Amino acid sequence: MHAKQITAGTVGAARLGSGVADATKFLRGDQTWQAPTAAAENTGIAILDFGSAPQTDATVAVTGQAGILATSKVQVWIQGDTTAENTEADHLLAGQILGVAAGIPVAGTGFTIDASATRFLVAGAIKARWAWQ
Repeated sequence: MHAKQITAGTVGAARLGSGVADATKFLRGDQTWQAPTAAAENTGIAILDFGSAPQTDATVAVTGQAGILATSKVQVWIQGDTTAENTEADHLLAGQILGVAAGIPVAGTGFTIDASATRFLVAGAIKARWAWQ
């Protein structure tokens, strides 16, 4: 039977891909059943430390990302968090004045986050949230 001849019913999971199919797995494009990467591994918070003297740039390394690939896409943003030095309002303002970007991922390791303010000085710790896929 060819796929175009199926007009009703279901196809058994074993016919769709290799490996064991169950409710905890998805069918990848290479036709294998795989468990998704844990979300906790793919998201997090890093602290950009601008120090006590106001400055324009900060960098932080995010490590321990065993599942990351050199081709993974990393997103970085700042939202209304708080730190000991900066309030929610400070974070919201930092999100407007800072340019934040992730460096090229290193497979099995992680990436860097760079922050830069071209017209303003920033002091203290700012939380940067990140996610990769």
